[in-house]
Amino acid sequence: MIYTWTLKAREKANEINIEVTYDMAKNDELAKELSTLFHQNTNTMYRLKNLLLNYGIGFDIVEKEEHASIDGYSFFYEEHPYIIITNRYKRIDNLAFTVMHELGHIALGHTNGTESMINIDERFEDFEIDEFRTKKEIDADKYATDKLIPESIWCLTPKVPINPYAIQSTFTKWAEKNKLNEWIVLGRVSYETGMFRFKSTPSRNIN
Repeated sequence: MIYTWTLKAREKANEINIEVTYDMAKNDELAKELSTLFHQNTNTMYRLKNLLLNYGIGFDIVEKEEHASIDGYSFFYEEHPYIIITNRYKRIDNLAFTVMHELGHIALGHTNGTESMINIDERFEDFEIDEFRTKKEIDADKYATDKLIPESIWCLTPKVPINPYAIQSTFTKWAEKNKLNEWIVLGRVSYETGMFRFKSTPSRNIN
């Protein structure tokens, strides 16, 4: 089913018309614009697709296949990079991290003319991951984490409260103060602490 989905993703790439030449030297510039877009979360999907096209990167959504826990896929086709996602959670924090993670693969050279990278939740898939690929995933995770919230800003976060129920309130207020999306901030808290049980609010939706 994973292989079937990748074929559908590549077929979708055939439908995308890219008129701009991709320039890897502009990856940092693109990452900054993407971060701003995600934190604003306004008309997000339309702006996201057009922003990536403006940098020569194709983007689209292909719904996941049954029993294939795929989040994203990055690959090159006819000298253009593509990012195809499933958007299976339909939440701004998942969207932001998945897209930035796949951009990380492209920017770090993991995805090139012959190599592609697919992001699969190994907790639910019997999918063999070798040590070299695991390092690439870790590096792409770090790229996404740092680009969405630079370390120079993240180091100013408040101390994580002992009471888990106070974590969401504390970091939501900090996010608002720093004009960051609360769910992208809470997503990083989850990533670093392993605490995932936050109460969803309408602001978590992709707008």
